[in-house]
Parts: sequence; structure tokens; C-alpha cells
Amino acid sequence: MAGHHHHSPQRVHSEDVVLDIGDDMGGLIFYAARDLHGQEIEVLGRAEDAQKIHCEVDERIVNGRTIFTGVFPPVPAGEYQVCRPEHRAGERFTVPAGSVLEIDWSLS
Repeated sequence: MAGHHHHSPQRVHSEDVVLDIGDDMGGLIFYAARDLHGQEIEVLGRAEDAQKIHCEVDERIVNGRTIFTGVFPPVPAGEYQVCRPEHRAGERFTVPAGSVLEIDWSLS
């Protein structure tokens, strides 16, 4: 499929996630279903000069439980929309400054 990125699954992550956010930056974490493991989540900021950014969905062990997450590096606070995965394209959300937005796709 053109434009589709699928990475080879990497190691299972068990370390804590640390994001350096504040002032005009926020954090963005997606909780995903297993079928997105190794795939990219891509978003586009609504600002005029925004570029698409993406992260890979990784397997993590948290409190002895396996979860799948897409953790973005700190992003500018503001409005975004999902570009990929295709079945979520067009969904919109707002990343707040100085905090982390968590979006749960784990049951869908």
C-alpha cells in the first residue's frame, strides 16, 4: 500500500516515558489496539506552516500488563488531526501546553 509505513516490531519497552514539556509544548500519547503494533500514527498540526509528524506504536509492559502505545516527542500545543492510520483519518484533538493528552484507541 503506497504511503503506508510498517516497521518491524522492536523490543518490548518497560522503562518509564519521560517528556520534556512546558510553556508552549505538550505531550501526546495514544493507547492503541494490538493490531497497530509496529505501525505509525501520523498527525498534522492545524497551523498554516505545520508538517506531519509521526511515531511508531510500541509494545510496553506497565505494571505487569502489556499495552501498545504511540508516544510522540513533545509537540507544540494546539490543534491537530490524524492522518494515519487511515481508519482514524480526520479525527481532531487539541494538545494542551504543559500537560499530556492521552487518547485511548485500545478498544477499537
